[in-house]
Amino acid sequence: MWRNLSSNFAPLSHESPPTPCPHIDGTIPPSLNGVFLRNGPNPLHPPTHNYHYFDGDGMIHAVTIHNGRAIHACRYVRTNRFIHEVVAKKPLFVRPFGELHGLQGLAKLFVLFFRHVFGIIDLSKGFGSANASLVYFNNKVLAMSEDDKPYWLHLSKDGDIHTMGRFDFNGKLQSSMSAHPKLDPTTNGMFSFACNYVIPLYLRYFRVTCKGEKLEDVSITINEPTLVHDFSITQNYAIFYEHQIMFRLHNLIKGESPIVFDSKKKPRVGILPKYDTCEANMQWFECPATFGTCMHFLNAWEEGNEVVMVGTVNRPLELLFTNVERIESRLTKFRFNIKTGEGRSEQMCHANIDMGRINDKYLGKNTRFVYLCTHGPWPKYAGVCKVDLEAPYHSHSQGQLCDHVGPNISHDPRIVGRRTFGEKCYGSEPFFVPKSLKSCSCEDEGYLMAYVHDEVHNCSKLLIMDAESPSLEIISTITMPTRVPYGFHSLFVSASQLQMQNTGMFASLS
Repeated sequence: MWRNLSSNFAPLSHESPPTPCPHIDGTIPPSLNGVFLRNGPNPLHPPTHNYHYFDGDGMIHAVTIHNGRAIHACRYVRTNRFIHEVVAKKPLFVRPFGELHGLQGLAKLFVLFFRHVFGIIDLSKGFGSANASLVYFNNKVLAMSEDDKPYWLHLSKDGDIHTMGRFDFNGKLQSSMSAHPKLDPTTNGMFSFACNYVIPLYLRYFRVTCKGEKLEDVSITINEPTLVHDFSITQNYAIFYEHQIMFRLHNLIKGESPIVFDSKKKPRVGILPKYDTCEANMQWFECPATFGTCMHFLNAWEEGNEVVMVGTVNRPLELLFTNVERIESRLTKFRFNIKTGEGRSEQMCHANIDMGRINDKYLGKNTRFVYLCTHGPWPKYAGVCKVDLEAPYHSHSQGQLCDHVGPNISHDPRIVGRRTFGEKCYGSEPFFVPKSLKSCSCEDEGYLMAYVHDEVHNCSKLLIMDAESPSLEIISTITMPTRVPYGFHSLFVSASQLQMQNTGMFASLS
Protein backbone atom coordinates (compact mmCIF):
# COMPACT_ATOMS: atom_id res chain seq x y z
CA MET A 1 0.00 0.00 0.00
CA TRP A 2 1.14 3.51 -0.82
CA ARG A 3 2.08 5.31 2.41
CA ASN A 4 4.20 8.31 1.49
CA LEU A 5 4.10 10.55 4.58
CA SER A 6 7.15 12.66 3.79
CA SER A 7 7.42 16.24 2.61
CA ASN A 8 4.02 17.80 1.90
CA PHE A 9 2.19 14.47 2.18
CA ALA A 10 2.85 14.60 5.91
CA PRO A 11 -0.33 15.43 7.86
CA LEU A 12 -0.69 18.63 9.85
CA SER A 13 -0.50 18.00 13.58
CA HIS A 14 -3.23 20.50 14.40
CA GLU A 15 -6.08 22.56 12.98
CA SER A 16 -5.69 26.26 12.22
CA PRO A 17 -8.27 28.86 13.27
CA PRO A 18 -8.95 31.80 10.92
CA THR A 19 -5.62 33.54 10.34
CA PRO A 20 -4.87 36.44 7.97
CA CYS A 21 -2.70 35.42 5.04
CA PRO A 22 0.67 37.13 5.53
CA HIS A 23 1.31 38.28 1.98
CA ILE A 24 -0.59 38.85 -1.27
CA ASP A 25 1.15 39.52 -4.58
CA GLY A 26 -0.95 41.16 -7.27
CA THR A 27 -4.61 42.13 -6.97
CA ILE A 28 -7.43 39.71 -6.19
CA PRO A 29 -10.31 40.26 -8.65
CA PRO A 30 -13.44 41.69 -6.94
CA SER A 31 -15.59 38.89 -8.41
CA LEU A 32 -13.66 36.39 -6.25
CA ASN A 33 -15.17 37.58 -2.98
CA GLY A 34 -16.08 34.29 -1.35
CA VAL A 35 -14.34 31.16 -0.06
CA PHE A 36 -11.99 28.76 -1.86
CA LEU A 37 -12.16 25.28 -0.30
CA ARG A 38 -10.08 22.14 -0.78
CA ASN A 39 -10.70 18.72 0.77
CA GLY A 40 -8.07 16.09 1.48
CA PRO A 41 -6.74 13.35 3.79
CA ASN A 42 -5.09 14.31 7.08
CA PRO A 43 -4.76 11.37 9.53
CA LEU A 44 -5.84 12.29 13.06
CA HIS A 45 -3.58 9.66 14.65
CA PRO A 46 -0.10 8.56 13.51
CA PRO A 47 -0.74 6.16 10.63
CA THR A 48 0.20 2.50 10.85
CA HIS A 49 2.55 0.79 8.43
CA ASN A 50 -0.53 -0.12 6.39
CA TYR A 51 -1.59 3.47 5.81
CA HIS A 52 -2.84 4.44 2.36
CA TYR A 53 -3.15 8.03 1.14
CA PHE A 54 -6.89 7.61 0.50
CA ASP A 55 -7.63 6.67 4.14
CA GLY A 56 -6.78 9.91 5.96
CA ASP A 57 -9.40 11.88 7.90
CA GLY A 58 -11.07 14.67 5.94
CA MET A 59 -9.58 18.13 6.49
CA ILE A 60 -10.88 21.25 4.79
CA HIS A 61 -8.58 24.13 3.89
CA ALA A 62 -10.46 27.39 3.30
CA VAL A 63 -9.34 30.82 2.11
CA THR A 64 -11.97 33.48 2.69
CA ILE A 65 -11.53 36.46 0.36
CA HIS A 66 -13.16 39.82 1.03
CA ASN A 67 -12.28 43.12 -0.64
CA GLY A 68 -8.75 42.07 -1.55
CA ARG A 69 -7.91 40.48 1.80
CA ALA A 70 -7.58 36.78 2.56
CA ILE A 71 -7.99 34.63 5.69
CA HIS A 72 -6.99 30.97 5.90
CA ALA A 73 -8.41 28.26 8.18
CA CYS A 74 -8.25 24.47 8.23
CA ARG A 75 -10.53 22.15 10.18
CA TYR A 76 -11.25 18.45 10.36
CA VAL A 77 -14.69 17.36 9.24
CA ARG A 78 -16.36 16.15 12.45
CA THR A 79 -17.34 12.75 11.14
CA ASN A 80 -18.60 9.97 13.39
CA ARG A 81 -15.22 8.28 12.96
CA PHE A 82 -13.34 11.44 13.91
CA ILE A 83 -15.44 12.12 17.02
CA HIS A 84 -15.08 8.57 18.35
CA GLU A 85 -11.32 8.51 17.78
CA VAL A 86 -10.74 11.92 19.38
CA VAL A 87 -12.35 10.60 22.56
CA ALA A 88 -10.53 7.26 22.41
CA LYS A 89 -7.21 8.91 21.50
CA LYS A 90 -6.51 6.01 19.17
CA PRO A 91 -7.85 4.52 15.90
CA LEU A 92 -11.05 2.47 16.29
CA PHE A 93 -12.29 2.16 12.70
CA VAL A 94 -10.91 0.10 9.83
CA ARG A 95 -9.21 2.04 7.03
CA PRO A 96 -10.50 0.35 3.85
CA PHE A 97 -7.54 0.88 1.50
CA GLY A 98 -4.65 0.33 3.89
CA GLU A 99 -5.93 -2.04 6.58
CA LEU A 100 -8.62 -4.12 4.89
CA HIS A 101 -6.24 -6.77 3.62
CA GLY A 102 -6.02 -10.51 4.20
CA LEU A 103 -6.87 -12.32 7.41
CA GLN A 104 -5.61 -9.39 9.46
CA GLY A 105 -8.10 -7.15 7.69
CA LEU A 106 -10.87 -9.67 8.32
CA ALA A 107 -9.94 -9.70 12.01
CA LYS A 108 -10.14 -5.90 12.09
CA LEU A 109 -13.66 -6.11 10.64
CA PHE A 110 -14.71 -8.49 13.42
CA VAL A 111 -13.21 -6.20 16.07
CA LEU A 112 -15.08 -3.26 14.53
CA PHE A 113 -18.33 -5.24 14.60
CA PHE A 114 -17.91 -6.19 18.27
CA ARG A 115 -17.09 -2.62 19.22
CA HIS A 116 -20.43 -1.68 17.69
CA VAL A 117 -22.29 -4.55 19.45
CA PHE A 118 -20.87 -3.60 22.87
CA GLY A 119 -21.60 0.12 22.42
CA ILE A 120 -18.00 1.31 22.12
CA ILE A 121 -18.77 2.87 18.75
CA ASP A 122 -21.99 3.49 16.84
CA LEU A 123 -21.66 2.42 13.22
CA SER A 124 -25.23 3.49 12.47
CA LYS A 125 -23.96 7.08 12.48
CA GLY A 126 -21.40 6.41 9.77
CA PHE A 127 -17.82 5.27 9.38
CA GLY A 128 -16.52 7.38 6.48
CA SER A 129 -13.82 10.04 6.29
CA ALA A 130 -15.52 12.83 4.23
CA ASN A 131 -12.09 13.49 2.70
CA ALA A 132 -12.70 13.48 -1.06
CA SER A 133 -14.81 16.29 -2.50
CA LEU A 134 -17.08 19.26 -1.86
CA VAL A 135 -20.28 20.57 -3.37
CA TYR A 136 -22.54 23.58 -2.81
CA PHE A 137 -26.17 22.53 -3.16
CA ASN A 138 -29.46 23.98 -1.93
CA ASN A 139 -27.66 26.62 0.17
CA LYS A 140 -25.40 24.08 1.88
CA VAL A 141 -21.75 23.10 1.57
CA LEU A 142 -21.38 19.30 1.72
CA ALA A 143 -18.13 17.36 2.30
CA MET A 144 -18.17 13.85 0.85
CA SER A 145 -16.46 10.51 0.51
CA GLU A 146 -18.21 7.57 -1.13
CA ASP A 147 -18.05 5.43 2.03
CA ASP A 148 -20.63 7.53 3.91
CA LYS A 149 -23.38 10.11 3.71
CA PRO A 150 -22.32 13.74 3.17
CA TYR A 151 -21.42 16.06 6.04
CA TRP A 152 -22.88 19.55 6.14
CA LEU A 153 -20.39 22.40 6.66
CA HIS A 154 -21.15 25.98 7.65
CA LEU A 155 -18.71 28.72 6.67
CA SER A 156 -18.76 31.58 9.16
CA LYS A 157 -18.16 35.25 8.43
CA ASP A 158 -14.83 35.20 10.27
CA GLY A 159 -13.53 32.50 7.91
CA ASP A 160 -13.99 29.46 10.14
CA ILE A 161 -15.43 26.06 9.18
CA HIS A 162 -18.06 24.31 11.31
CA THR A 163 -19.41 20.77 10.85
CA MET A 164 -23.18 20.89 11.33
CA GLY A 165 -23.63 17.12 11.15
CA ARG A 166 -24.25 14.17 8.87
CA PHE A 167 -26.71 15.02 6.10
CA ASP A 168 -29.42 12.69 4.78
CA PHE A 169 -31.96 14.80 2.82
CA ASN A 170 -34.65 14.65 5.53
CA GLY A 171 -34.06 10.98 6.20
CA LYS A 172 -34.50 9.89 2.56
CA LEU A 173 -30.85 8.98 1.98
CA GLN A 174 -30.53 5.53 3.52
CA SER A 175 -27.01 4.72 2.36
CA SER A 176 -23.71 6.28 1.42
CA MET A 177 -23.52 8.23 -1.84
CA SER A 178 -20.98 9.06 -4.50
CA ALA A 179 -18.42 11.76 -3.80
CA HIS A 180 -19.09 13.09 -7.32
CA PRO A 181 -22.73 14.20 -7.59
CA LYS A 182 -23.66 16.30 -10.61
CA LEU A 183 -25.49 19.63 -10.39
CA ASP A 184 -27.65 20.33 -13.43
CA PRO A 185 -27.11 24.04 -14.34
CA THR A 186 -30.48 24.13 -16.12
CA THR A 187 -32.71 22.81 -13.32
CA ASN A 188 -30.32 23.31 -10.33
CA GLY A 189 -31.15 19.75 -9.30
CA MET A 190 -28.64 17.19 -8.07
CA PHE A 191 -28.01 13.75 -9.60
CA SER A 192 -26.03 11.07 -7.78
CA PHE A 193 -25.78 7.36 -7.01
CA ALA A 194 -24.91 4.90 -4.27
CA CYS A 195 -23.19 1.49 -4.39
CA ASN A 196 -23.41 -1.62 -2.26
CA TYR A 197 -20.66 -4.18 -2.84
CA VAL A 198 -21.97 -7.07 -0.74
CA ILE A 199 -25.42 -8.65 -0.41
CA PRO A 200 -27.62 -7.32 -1.93
CA LEU A 201 -25.40 -6.14 -4.78
CA TYR A 202 -26.64 -2.91 -6.32
CA LEU A 203 -25.99 0.46 -7.84
CA ARG A 204 -28.72 2.97 -6.99
CA TYR A 205 -29.20 6.14 -8.98
CA PHE A 206 -31.23 9.06 -7.65
CA ARG A 207 -31.92 12.73 -8.07
CA VAL A 208 -32.67 15.59 -5.71
CA THR A 209 -34.86 18.53 -6.75
CA CYS A 210 -33.58 22.10 -6.58
CA LYS A 211 -35.56 22.45 -3.33
CA GLY A 212 -33.61 19.62 -1.71
CA GLU A 213 -36.24 16.86 -2.01
CA LYS A 214 -34.63 13.49 -2.67
CA LEU A 215 -36.67 11.28 -4.98
CA GLU A 216 -36.88 7.48 -5.10
CA ASP A 217 -33.81 5.40 -5.95
CA VAL A 218 -33.54 3.65 -9.29
CA SER A 219 -31.91 0.22 -8.81
CA ILE A 220 -29.41 -0.61 -11.55
CA THR A 221 -28.19 -4.16 -12.06
CA ILE A 222 -24.42 -4.57 -12.26
CA ASN A 223 -22.62 -7.81 -13.11
CA GLU A 224 -20.00 -7.66 -10.38
CA PRO A 225 -19.21 -5.38 -7.42
CA THR A 226 -17.37 -2.66 -9.35
CA LEU A 227 -15.96 0.36 -7.52
CA VAL A 228 -17.90 2.94 -9.54
CA HIS A 229 -16.35 6.24 -8.48
CA ASP A 230 -17.83 8.79 -10.88
CA PHE A 231 -20.52 9.17 -13.55
CA SER A 232 -21.83 11.75 -16.01
CA ILE A 233 -25.06 13.42 -17.04
CA THR A 234 -26.22 15.08 -20.26
CA GLN A 235 -29.41 16.96 -20.98
CA ASN A 236 -31.31 13.67 -21.28
CA TYR A 237 -29.11 10.85 -19.94
CA ALA A 238 -27.14 9.53 -16.99
CA ILE A 239 -24.01 7.52 -17.87
CA PHE A 240 -22.29 4.90 -15.68
CA TYR A 241 -18.92 3.24 -16.32
CA GLU A 242 -18.57 -0.31 -14.98
CA HIS A 243 -14.79 -0.62 -15.18
CA GLN A 244 -12.10 -3.08 -14.02
CA ILE A 245 -11.54 -2.18 -10.35
CA MET A 246 -13.51 -4.69 -8.29
CA PHE A 247 -14.50 -5.30 -4.67
CA ARG A 248 -14.26 -8.98 -3.74
CA LEU A 249 -14.70 -9.44 0.00
CA HIS A 250 -13.90 -13.15 -0.16
CA ASN A 251 -10.30 -12.24 -1.06
CA LEU A 252 -9.70 -11.51 2.63
CA ILE A 253 -9.96 -15.23 3.37
CA LYS A 254 -7.27 -15.86 0.74
CA GLY A 255 -4.97 -13.35 2.42
CA GLU A 256 -5.45 -10.73 -0.28
CA SER A 257 -6.96 -7.28 -0.64
CA PRO A 258 -10.68 -7.12 -1.48
CA ILE A 259 -10.01 -4.19 -3.83
CA VAL A 260 -8.45 -5.58 -6.99
CA PHE A 261 -7.80 -4.73 -10.62
CA ASP A 262 -9.19 -7.38 -12.98
CA SER A 263 -7.67 -7.06 -16.44
CA LYS A 264 -9.90 -9.87 -17.73
CA LYS A 265 -13.13 -8.05 -16.96
CA LYS A 266 -14.55 -6.23 -19.96
CA PRO A 267 -15.58 -2.66 -19.16
CA ARG A 268 -19.10 -1.59 -20.06
CA VAL A 269 -21.01 1.67 -20.07
CA GLY A 270 -24.68 2.00 -19.16
CA ILE A 271 -26.79 4.91 -20.45
CA LEU A 272 -30.14 5.59 -18.79
CA PRO A 273 -32.71 8.29 -19.61
CA LYS A 274 -32.01 10.80 -16.84
CA TYR A 275 -35.55 11.05 -15.47
CA ASP A 276 -36.53 7.37 -15.72
CA THR A 277 -37.79 5.71 -12.54
CA CYS A 278 -36.60 2.16 -13.36
CA GLU A 279 -33.73 0.57 -15.26
CA ALA A 280 -35.88 -0.92 -18.03
CA ASN A 281 -34.53 1.56 -20.60
CA MET A 282 -30.89 1.25 -19.54
CA GLN A 283 -28.72 0.56 -22.60
CA TRP A 284 -25.41 -1.20 -21.96
CA PHE A 285 -22.38 -0.90 -24.23
CA GLU A 286 -19.77 -3.64 -23.98
CA CYS A 287 -16.37 -1.97 -24.28
CA PRO A 288 -13.00 -3.45 -25.26
CA ALA A 289 -10.36 -3.58 -22.55
CA THR A 290 -8.45 -0.95 -24.55
CA PHE A 291 -11.00 1.58 -23.31
CA GLY A 292 -9.12 1.34 -20.00
CA THR A 293 -10.34 2.40 -16.57
CA CYS A 294 -11.77 5.89 -16.31
CA MET A 295 -12.11 7.15 -12.72
CA HIS A 296 -12.97 10.82 -13.33
CA PHE A 297 -15.29 12.29 -15.96
CA LEU A 298 -15.10 15.95 -16.88
CA ASN A 299 -18.32 16.24 -18.85
CA ALA A 300 -20.78 14.59 -21.23
CA TRP A 301 -23.24 15.82 -23.84
CA GLU A 302 -25.28 14.71 -26.84
CA GLU A 303 -24.48 15.01 -30.55
CA GLY A 304 -27.33 13.63 -32.66
CA ASN A 305 -27.67 9.93 -31.84
CA GLU A 306 -24.39 9.90 -29.95
CA VAL A 307 -23.71 10.40 -26.27
CA VAL A 308 -20.24 11.91 -25.87
CA MET A 309 -18.28 11.58 -22.63
CA VAL A 310 -14.86 13.06 -21.74
CA GLY A 311 -12.70 11.69 -18.95
CA THR A 312 -9.20 10.66 -17.95
CA VAL A 313 -8.14 7.04 -18.48
CA ASN A 314 -5.65 5.81 -15.88
CA ARG A 315 -3.13 3.10 -16.66
CA PRO A 316 -1.75 0.78 -15.50
CA LEU A 317 -4.31 1.12 -12.72
CA GLU A 318 -3.22 -2.01 -10.90
CA LEU A 319 -0.42 0.20 -9.55
CA LEU A 320 -3.00 2.23 -7.61
CA PHE A 321 -2.43 -0.12 -4.67
CA THR A 322 1.33 -0.63 -4.99
CA ASN A 323 3.23 2.09 -6.88
CA VAL A 324 0.99 5.04 -7.66
CA GLU A 325 3.87 7.22 -8.85
CA ARG A 326 4.00 5.19 -12.07
CA ILE A 327 0.32 5.71 -12.98
CA GLU A 328 -0.30 7.70 -16.15
CA SER A 329 -3.49 9.37 -17.35
CA ARG A 330 -4.74 10.31 -20.80
CA LEU A 331 -7.62 12.62 -21.62
CA THR A 332 -10.06 10.51 -23.64
CA LYS A 333 -13.33 11.11 -25.48
CA PHE A 334 -15.89 8.29 -25.64
CA ARG A 335 -18.77 8.12 -28.12
CA PHE A 336 -21.79 5.83 -27.75
CA ASN A 337 -24.43 5.61 -30.49
CA ILE A 338 -27.77 4.90 -28.82
CA LYS A 339 -29.28 3.85 -32.16
CA THR A 340 -26.65 1.41 -33.41
CA GLY A 341 -25.24 0.30 -30.03
CA GLU A 342 -21.69 1.06 -31.15
CA GLY A 343 -19.07 2.62 -28.90
CA ARG A 344 -15.63 4.05 -29.64
CA SER A 345 -12.94 6.05 -27.88
CA GLU A 346 -10.42 8.67 -28.98
CA GLN A 347 -7.36 9.83 -27.06
CA MET A 348 -7.51 13.61 -26.93
CA CYS A 349 -3.96 14.39 -25.77
CA HIS A 350 -0.68 12.56 -25.48
CA ALA A 351 0.31 14.49 -22.32
CA ASN A 352 0.07 12.88 -18.88
CA ILE A 353 -2.78 14.87 -17.29
CA ASP A 354 -5.56 14.26 -14.76
CA MET A 355 -7.80 15.80 -12.05
CA GLY A 356 -9.69 18.15 -14.36
CA ARG A 357 -12.50 20.68 -14.16
CA ILE A 358 -14.70 22.60 -16.58
CA ASN A 359 -16.79 25.73 -16.42
CA ASP A 360 -19.65 24.17 -14.41
CA LYS A 361 -22.21 26.25 -16.30
CA TYR A 362 -21.53 23.89 -19.22
CA LEU A 363 -22.12 20.65 -17.34
CA GLY A 364 -24.12 18.31 -19.60
CA LYS A 365 -23.51 20.55 -22.62
CA ASN A 366 -20.94 20.57 -25.41
CA THR A 367 -17.69 21.72 -23.82
CA ARG A 368 -14.71 23.17 -25.62
CA PHE A 369 -12.26 23.82 -22.76
CA VAL A 370 -11.15 21.62 -19.88
CA TYR A 371 -8.53 22.39 -17.22
CA LEU A 372 -6.31 19.65 -15.80
CA CYS A 373 -3.25 18.96 -13.68
CA THR A 374 0.00 17.83 -15.26
CA HIS A 375 1.66 14.86 -13.57
CA GLY A 376 4.86 15.25 -11.70
CA PRO A 377 4.50 12.19 -10.84
CA TRP A 378 0.99 11.27 -9.55
CA PRO A 379 -0.38 12.26 -7.11
CA LYS A 380 1.94 15.25 -7.30
CA TYR A 381 1.04 17.78 -9.99
CA ALA A 382 3.78 19.89 -11.55
CA GLY A 383 1.45 22.38 -13.24
CA VAL A 384 -1.91 23.03 -14.87
CA CYS A 385 -3.01 23.12 -18.48
CA LYS A 386 -5.97 24.16 -20.60
CA VAL A 387 -7.11 21.77 -23.31
CA ASP A 388 -9.11 22.82 -26.39
CA LEU A 389 -11.18 19.78 -27.36
CA GLU A 390 -11.94 21.29 -30.77
CA ALA A 391 -8.31 21.86 -31.80
CA PRO A 392 -6.74 19.53 -34.41
CA TYR A 393 -4.73 16.57 -33.17
CA HIS A 394 -1.84 14.51 -34.55
CA SER A 395 -3.38 11.07 -34.89
CA HIS A 396 0.02 9.31 -34.96
CA SER A 397 0.49 10.10 -31.26
CA GLN A 398 -2.69 8.32 -30.19
CA GLY A 399 -2.16 5.44 -27.84
CA GLN A 400 1.39 6.41 -26.92
CA LEU A 401 2.45 6.57 -23.29
CA CYS A 402 4.89 9.25 -22.20
CA ASP A 403 7.03 9.71 -19.09
CA HIS A 404 5.14 12.24 -16.97
CA VAL A 405 5.00 15.62 -18.72
CA GLY A 406 8.48 16.50 -19.92
CA PRO A 407 8.47 18.11 -23.36
CA ASN A 408 5.22 16.43 -24.40
CA ILE A 409 2.90 19.06 -23.01
CA SER A 410 4.57 21.89 -24.95
CA HIS A 411 4.13 20.01 -28.24
CA ASP A 412 0.55 18.86 -27.76
CA PRO A 413 -1.61 20.81 -30.24
CA ARG A 414 -4.72 20.68 -28.07
CA ILE A 415 -3.02 22.18 -25.02
CA VAL A 416 -3.62 25.89 -25.57
CA GLY A 417 -2.73 27.12 -22.09
CA ARG A 418 -0.07 25.86 -19.70
CA ARG A 419 1.70 26.79 -16.50
CA THR A 420 4.46 24.92 -14.69
CA PHE A 421 4.68 25.72 -10.98
CA GLY A 422 8.48 25.62 -10.80
CA GLU A 423 11.20 23.33 -9.51
CA LYS A 424 10.02 21.19 -6.56
CA CYS A 425 6.66 23.02 -6.60
CA TYR A 426 3.48 20.93 -6.87
CA GLY A 427 -0.18 21.81 -6.86
CA SER A 428 -3.71 20.48 -6.63
CA GLU A 429 -6.83 20.41 -8.78
CA PRO A 430 -7.55 23.74 -10.52
CA PHE A 431 -11.06 25.08 -9.95
CA PHE A 432 -12.63 27.28 -12.64
CA VAL A 433 -14.52 30.38 -11.43
CA PRO A 434 -16.34 32.50 -14.07
CA LYS A 435 -15.55 36.21 -14.05
CA SER A 436 -19.25 36.86 -13.72
CA LEU A 437 -21.34 34.41 -11.71
CA LYS A 438 -24.54 35.70 -13.34
CA SER A 439 -23.50 35.70 -16.99
CA CYS A 440 -20.48 34.64 -19.04
CA SER A 441 -20.08 35.55 -22.68
CA CYS A 442 -17.22 33.09 -23.26
CA GLU A 443 -16.76 29.59 -21.88
CA ASP A 444 -13.19 30.28 -20.73
CA GLU A 445 -13.79 33.79 -19.38
CA GLY A 446 -12.76 33.32 -15.77
CA TYR A 447 -10.07 32.30 -13.29
CA LEU A 448 -8.34 29.13 -12.18
CA MET A 449 -7.66 28.74 -8.46
CA ALA A 450 -5.26 26.12 -7.06
CA TYR A 451 -3.05 25.51 -4.03
CA VAL A 452 0.67 25.12 -4.75
CA HIS A 453 3.38 23.98 -2.35
CA ASP A 454 7.09 24.80 -2.62
CA GLU A 455 8.92 21.79 -1.19
CA VAL A 456 12.26 23.62 -1.04
CA HIS A 457 11.02 26.53 1.09
CA ASN A 458 8.17 24.56 2.72
CA CYS A 459 5.69 27.26 1.75
CA SER A 460 2.14 26.95 0.43
CA LYS A 461 0.33 29.48 -1.75
CA LEU A 462 -3.00 29.94 -3.47
CA LEU A 463 -2.61 30.90 -7.12
CA ILE A 464 -5.26 32.82 -9.05
CA MET A 465 -4.68 32.46 -12.81
CA ASP A 466 -6.30 33.97 -15.90
CA ALA A 467 -8.03 31.06 -17.66
CA GLU A 468 -8.04 32.89 -21.02
CA SER A 469 -4.29 33.50 -21.05
CA PRO A 470 -2.06 31.10 -23.08
CA SER A 471 0.39 31.16 -20.17
CA LEU A 472 -2.41 30.93 -17.58
CA GLU A 473 -0.99 34.18 -16.25
CA ILE A 474 -0.87 34.50 -12.46
CA ILE A 475 -3.03 37.42 -11.42
CA SER A 476 -2.56 37.02 -7.69
CA THR A 477 -0.54 34.85 -5.31
CA ILE A 478 -1.76 34.46 -1.72
CA THR A 479 0.80 33.09 0.73
CA MET A 480 -0.67 30.75 3.33
CA PRO A 481 0.09 31.16 7.05
CA THR A 482 0.52 27.37 7.33
CA ARG A 483 1.45 24.47 5.10
CA VAL A 484 -1.36 23.04 2.95
CA PRO A 485 -0.74 19.28 2.39
CA TYR A 486 -1.56 17.72 -0.97
CA GLY A 487 -5.21 16.78 -1.29
CA PHE A 488 -8.12 16.04 -3.57
CA HIS A 489 -11.02 18.13 -4.90
CA SER A 490 -11.86 21.81 -4.53
CA LEU A 491 -14.77 24.28 -4.61
CA PHE A 492 -15.40 28.02 -4.73
CA VAL A 493 -18.36 29.42 -2.77
CA SER A 494 -19.32 32.95 -3.78
CA ALA A 495 -20.19 35.74 -1.36
CA SER A 496 -23.87 35.53 -2.37
CA GLN A 497 -23.89 31.77 -1.75
CA LEU A 498 -22.36 32.34 1.69
CA GLN A 499 -25.25 34.61 2.59
CA MET A 500 -27.75 31.91 1.64
CA GLN A 501 -26.25 29.25 3.93
CA ASN A 502 -28.58 29.80 6.85
CA THR A 503 -31.69 28.72 4.91
CA GLY A 504 -33.03 25.63 6.63
CA MET A 505 -30.09 25.73 9.01
CA PHE A 506 -30.92 22.71 11.17
CA ALA A 507 -33.00 20.58 8.80
CA SER A 508 -31.99 17.26 7.27
CA LEU A 509 -29.37 16.17 9.82
CA SER A 510 -29.14 12.49 10.76
